[in-house]
Amino acid sequence: MDNDEGGFRLEKHRWIAELVSTRSFADIGGLWGTVNETVSIAMRYGAREATMVDIQPAGNRWWTSFHRRCADLGVSGYRSVVGDICDDRFVDELGRFDITHCSGIIYHLPNPLVLIRNLIAITRERFILSSMIVPDRVENRFGSLELARGQCLFVPAVSETQREILAEYFNEQGIAVNGLDARSRSFVGPDCRFRYGPWWWLFTAETLVGMCEVFGVTIEKTWQSAHGSVSVLARIDSTA
Repeated sequence: MDNDEGGFRLEKHRWIAELVSTRSFADIGGLWGTVNETVSIAMRYGAREATMVDIQPAGNRWWTSFHRRCADLGVSGYRSVVGDICDDRFVDELGRFDITHCSGIIYHLPNPLVLIRNLIAITRERFILSSMIVPDRVENRFGSLELARGQCLFVPAVSETQREILAEYFNEQGIAVNGLDARSRSFVGPDCRFRYGPWWWLFTAETLVGMCEVFGVTIEKTWQSAHGSVSVLARIDSTA
């Protein structure tokens, strides 16, 4: 168990550094916040090629910030691809990479298993999946909430008591959860299209691992921070 998010990111960087030499690499959805991207890490540690894949429109401020960051770090020669990893047609056209990384996306998706399935579809060897999580038990002044193995919370349907318990927990962690706030519970737009801003799901670490194992992959490592994040390193077996 790590006690800081810096250490949490550093451990993922170690995994990438150990895996990417002479291999192809893709960071899926890594633009948000810019500094969490891992394309620059892969390039610095000898990836044969590296690609940023993100749903953000080409040329917007997140792409601009990413390109500026890479330039500041002396990183060049990477690819930039705009597309939705949950769109099967896009995935079919994207191609495959030896190593892939995806962080901070899965709990924003109404269909999280589609993300894992498509991540596996574009990965030859190993993928790293990171997510915010909740502990098996949350207890504070608003009450207690328990999640046994295999359970998760569908945020649009939590009760008011559950919402208060969870909001207090995340407030204590300094994390703003779009979807728990009564003012920001719009999960579907007026055109019935899903919105990816809110948090649709709250998983435990064990549940997230179990979701990956459904697809027959081998979990090689997990790393969990004290502030509610987990990373999973999974190997794609030839029979998966």
